[in-house]
Amino acid sequence: MRLNLRNTIAMLPILAICASVTGAAQERPESLSLDIVSASRNLNSSEQLQVDTFTRYWTEKLANDDLSDSLEARNELVKATQLPGTTGVFLRAYSQSILEKIQPIVQGDDAMRAENAMRVAAFI
Repeated sequence: MRLNLRNTIAMLPILAICASVTGAAQERPESLSLDIVSASRNLNSSEQLQVDTFTRYWTEKLANDDLSDSLEARNELVKATQLPGTTGVFLRAYSQSILEKIQPIVQGDDAMRAENAMRVAAFI
């Protein structure tokens, strides 16, 4: 099987996800840029990857045993929805990225974390 440039580029998000699952410590992601939150067209794969990285990092912190991490995560996830110029296009991509990640938290045994996850969901 020959890989061409288009196939290689299409595989980049998958490779990035695989790399993040291998146990490497995740760095705190940058805040989402205004270009992403104010997008008037569907996000491209690179932009969607930034959104997915952001939501993965902060939802993992939301489920964390450390109360201060959990509260910081809730605030960061909500803050991303309240940036100036936030569009429906961004909120749709953001909600698709985050909802499946917070569902186990909402359905979990920890009422405080479930409430924080529901508070995040209320903003998307």
